[in-house]
Amino acid sequence: MKRAYYGHDGSGKLVRDNQAEVLNRQGYPCRYRNLSKNELASAIVGKMPEEIEEIKIALNGNSQDELIEEIADLQELVDCLITITGLSSQDIKSTQDQKRNRRGSFLTGQFMEYVDLPQTAQDYEHWLNYFINRPDGYIVKDVDEK
Repeated sequence: MKRAYYGHDGSGKLVRDNQAEVLNRQGYPCRYRNLSKNELASAIVGKMPEEIEEIKIALNGNSQDELIEEIADLQELVDCLITITGLSSQDIKSTQDQKRNRRGSFLTGQFMEYVDLPQTAQDYEHWLNYFINRPDGYIVKDVDEK
């Protein structure tokens, strides 16, 4: 007998609610546990990159059905996260609309390469700290001013 361990490191991964039942019914015993609310929220966020990779693959394919399925998987994760954190879909939608009205959407495809931060600019310290303290990939360097 062989045993298949879930997850890239074999420590397990979040699967859909009926996965164990389906496997057992097909004659494949499995071991799982139910996560606590905090563990589940973390596991949902941790699963999102996997689903995003599957969306990237589907975008490069020719199947619109596959793309729809992968986007639906990501949307399911978002919906579950909203539910288990006690947030409201209406509040999320309202905030989404407010941000879209204030700052725009992502539909035009603006891809920012850099922003200059002259020390004489309004709110210089605020923006400098914003870029330095963000965990999502900003690099702040000294450059010659022209």
